[in-house]
Amino acid sequence: MAKNITTIAFDIGGVLGKNYSGAHHYIEEKTCIPANEVALRIAGARDIFRSTMRGRLKLEQYVNRILYATDWGVHPDYLDLLIKEYLAQPFPQSALEIALSLKSQGYRIAIFSDNNRGWIEYLHTVEAGKFLDHFDPQIYSYDLGALKTDEGALTRGFLKHGIATDEVLFIDDREPCIKAAARQEIAAIRYVNPFNLQVALARDYSIETDLPL
Repeated sequence: MAKNITTIAFDIGGVLGKNYSGAHHYIEEKTCIPANEVALRIAGARDIFRSTMRGRLKLEQYVNRILYATDWGVHPDYLDLLIKEYLAQPFPQSALEIALSLKSQGYRIAIFSDNNRGWIEYLHTVEAGKFLDHFDPQIYSYDLGALKTDEGALTRGFLKHGIATDEVLFIDDREPCIKAAARQEIAAIRYVNPFNLQVALARDYSIETDLPL
């Protein structure tokens, strides 16, 4: 194991699984609302979105308020169904295979994700979400009451689970999250694709996987 690093924490949406742009395209297929317009409508209700991720709104409140704020012309239950249909589809395997390779070498693999309690609870009920069982702890913004980019949130999340920040490697696809980690002196890799992750692990932390590049 690499010196000091005992835990490697992964984001879900942009690393282990599906990012929000995929959901935008799925909603486009079902509603004929262009994906870029879906993204704009959600971004236009950013405060509602962030309140949900901080655990201040339940999923049904989020869906209703997003629709009300941006006038989608569809029933809230239908949008909720579309999101869940998207989540129930198989997740990509590449980053998960890297995580499991690291776990087999003795590293503790964790999740640290800005997410909605309703989506995560739903994921635990479907076959596509079984990959979550490999990760412990699972740290979510709705439990912390803070997003990863909020001041000190990463440190609080790790310490809450007994993980020293100088022993963790944080992997996320978003630059603001990587900058938040840097401010808190937490080692981090910005995820682009599985190849980039394996290269960065080996080059910067002398951590090899047993997978081909």
